[in-house]
Amino acid sequence: MSASSFAPLSFSIEIFPPRSPDAERRLAETLKRLDPHAPDFISVTLTGGDGALDRSATTIARTRRQTKTPIAAHLTCAGASKEDSLNAAQTFKSLGVKHVVALRGDAENNASGGYETAAELVAALRSNGDFRISVAAYPDPHPLSQSQTADLDNLVAKFDAGADDAITQFFFEPESFLRLRDQLAARGVDKPLIPGVLPIVDFAQTRRFALRCGAHVPEQLTQSFKRLRQYPSQAELFSIAYTLDLIDQLAQEGVDRFHIYSLNQSRLPEQLMTLSRAGAALAVADQAVRNARR
Repeated sequence: MSASSFAPLSFSIEIFPPRSPDAERRLAETLKRLDPHAPDFISVTLTGGDGALDRSATTIARTRRQTKTPIAAHLTCAGASKEDSLNAAQTFKSLGVKHVVALRGDAENNASGGYETAAELVAALRSNGDFRISVAAYPDPHPLSQSQTADLDNLVAKFDAGADDAITQFFFEPESFLRLRDQLAARGVDKPLIPGVLPIVDFAQTRRFALRCGAHVPEQLTQSFKRLRQYPSQAELFSIAYTLDLIDQLAQEGVDRFHIYSLNQSRLPEQLMTLSRAGAALAVADQAVRNARR
């Protein structure tokens, strides 16, 4: 990190409900390794398919037993009635969770009589409980959005409805995040915008994720991983270096909170948190020495 990155950095972690006993054991080990790094919170996604809410609730309950870190629960409104959505929120509250990540979900799953947008869900949650409410933001336009302006309008509507902060989809160029932050400021929104970062474990998988959510993958990044395809250890080092540089550039712009998409793995998130914080601490120490010599 450069000497201009002074703010202490904080991190939150995203996990998803495991679907097998082996996956449960791996996630338990991940939580054990990440817990000493004191993340701000751990968010639990709501996976699709039958039993999604039960899987999420089970993972939340298990995670609360395995760590003292606060939990955030994802809640989608597509495919659910209004009553079902609010009941799910109360289920999370009964598990000790008062932080909800409010999302629309897949539009094709909308149920008649349900909340049609995430903004409607946010307004309902704000009226029916004292939740902390996070929402999604897209530095690169969502593929289903009519335009980048429509994307921005939708995000502003979610803040107007009562969202406390927004967590972005992952992105690979700092300009994408900074442009969105500037656009929100121009619209009079001063609530936190938290960048989501995805340390690349499997580049082919990452490209598939990016295609689904509209995240732009720079050609330079594609070529770099193509050259490193036969060298997995070097590819991992490159992934860490690339993500650290992304965090550093944003830290220099005043960003001090980051959300890591862990994919239920600990190795790269651990390295990111350790090295980012060490870099920030060294930057502070370096500036202190410079000041003392003046």
